[in-house]
Amino acid sequence: MTTEVPQHPSRLRVLVVEDSPFTRLGIATMLRTERDIEVVGEANGSQEALQIFETCRPDVVLTDIRMPDIDGVELTRRLRQRYPQCQVMVLSDHDGEETVFQALRAGAAGFLTKGASGSDLVAALKMVAAGRRYIPPAISERLAERMLQPALSPREQQVLDGLYQGQSNDHIARDLSIGKRTVTMFVSSLMFKLGAQTRGEAVAIAIKRGMIMPR
Repeated sequence: MTTEVPQHPSRLRVLVVEDSPFTRLGIATMLRTERDIEVVGEANGSQEALQIFETCRPDVVLTDIRMPDIDGVELTRRLRQRYPQCQVMVLSDHDGEETVFQALRAGAAGFLTKGASGSDLVAALKMVAAGRRYIPPAISERLAERMLQPALSPREQQVLDGLYQGQSNDHIARDLSIGKRTVTMFVSSLMFKLGAQTRGEAVAIAIKRGMIMPR
């Protein structure tokens, strides 16, 4: 964990949250080359980010989605609940529309993939800090399609996770303490919502959309 007391109030203050030390260092180093951006803190996970938030007082929290403690979506939700004045920008390897949808629903103001250029990241941070949303056009198009699709229920998501793990209906039924016929019903329902013809296709579609994070 590192924090810095802001010395230039006019600068955009950013807290970088990333569990990979090399990725975090690269992002922070790049941002520190910008004259109007100040990296006021670095955290290797969500719990640490929550702990140091008050100390570093960022304008924008730049966070990954996948982390070892609390994922970036839940971190976003907690930050927005506790500090509504703070903006959250998500930077992730996963650009599935479900991932973006969940992040935005939790309160994130922007989303960008880690493959984006440094100039794009800087522009996105400035837009988010100004109270505007930043979503790349290609992702926006997919997100619009996602908004028209029926959402899976929490139970359907649990069954989908079981399918991803290669579990049979009997296994899923035992794990969830529900009947096998009920599992069959949920499988049929989630396949219909995903537009899948087979269980394997349902899993593939879910991974592509970011509804399942590959292990």
